[in-house]
Amino acid sequence: MAVTDYSTTPADNTSISGTAVSDSTPVDSVDNIIRQMMADIRSFYDEALLSSGGEIDISAAAPLLKLTDSTDGSHSFIQYNAATLTISADPDASAASSEIEFEVDNAVVGNLSSIGRLFLNDGIAHRGNTDNFISFNTDSQAFHTGDVQRMQVNNNGFQLASTGVEVTTILDEDDMASDSATALVTQQSVKAYVDWTYTTEADLTNGGANDLSESEFNSLPSGITEIEVLLSNAGESAGALIAQLSTGSSYVETGYQSSVFSSAGDADATTGFALNTNTTLKFSGVLRLVKGSGNKWFGSHGFGKFGGGGDVDLGGVLDGVRIATTSGTLDSGTAQVRYR
Repeated sequence: MAVTDYSTTPADNTSISGTAVSDSTPVDSVDNIIRQMMADIRSFYDEALLSSGGEIDISAAAPLLKLTDSTDGSHSFIQYNAATLTISADPDASAASSEIEFEVDNAVVGNLSSIGRLFLNDGIAHRGNTDNFISFNTDSQAFHTGDVQRMQVNNNGFQLASTGVEVTTILDEDDMASDSATALVTQQSVKAYVDWTYTTEADLTNGGANDLSESEFNSLPSGITEIEVLLSNAGESAGALIAQLSTGSSYVETGYQSSVFSSAGDADATTGFALNTNTTLKFSGVLRLVKGSGNKWFGSHGFGKFGGGGDVDLGGVLDGVRIATTSGTLDSGTAQVRYR
């Protein structure tokens, strides 16, 4: 008879393995009852309690150890089944809240909550290499290798090593307009910022006089700091070539401090960057424009026999470049703008 068949109510234990237990039990049956109880207890010991090695060995199909709180009836269990060990706290959800708590030296070091989070007081370390660990603090965590902090994450962002700038975000911003001291940018943004962007090449042949739409390069993006105007075999019927800049979709036609020189003579201009002297000589080359402080732009060029430079303060953000003549018409060549 199994010990688990015994009742905790003495009066209910009326027999043991078929032998009656009562006031009228024959004396010669008492020996058998005692022997049977000893056998039952030994069998229970062998099958479910401590073995001689000091281990609890419960042998059964999907054995389960159930722990019940007599004050409220809630229970938890440990079960082994199909090579899986299950530790279940309050599986019936009868308690208001439950968790699995871990203690070492009578101190709580962590717990597993009902929402599935593992809470640890200090951090997580590699068992075979204690210098490799993740440490926790209020609103921050740090990653260590070789017992040296390599990265920290907190409410402000993340930081490499233990000093330096805390990075707050990664931007996809081609013109770097934010100018942030705490943001990184994507690879594509770096490439777009460094690489040149080219406009469509314009045909200057028979372009017309002065205000030339086909030689205007408008709607340039804000944030650019370098522009190059590429001229090939450019020429005009009369007058001289100049380059003008626009802001707010309106071209600035005064305030330039520009000069051009050549073996044939020098010339100054205030209506634009002077590119050549009064001549019909065709030329090729590059006008380079660089942004200074504020909205001031500086220009320099070398076109065959011509060289020069100058500057202008636009008073606003640059958004266009055009090639024009002081008189006459554009009658040959091409122009193209690239910027970054």
